[in-house]
Amino acid sequence: YFGSNVKFTLDDDGSGGTDLTLRCTGVNKDSREEVIAGWVSVLMAMKAAVDHGVDLRNHDASRTWADGFADN
Repeated sequence: YFGSNVKFTLDDDGSGGTDLTLRCTGVNKDSREEVIAGWVSVLMAMKAAVDHGVDLRNHDASRTWADGFADN
């Protein structure tokens, strides 16, 4: 987001699962909260797909964030 650099790491959580760590650097201080919210949205959609096989992405180009729809 917003020209930042992002690094993902995957590590064993010690209980048979995996911890995903996301580090986002180079974020403008004024954009920080929006960037965090954006990554939460992306990661929750990824979790829904991995854990439950549910695709939360918007597949209707006419229903955008700019038009008042929740769009991931």
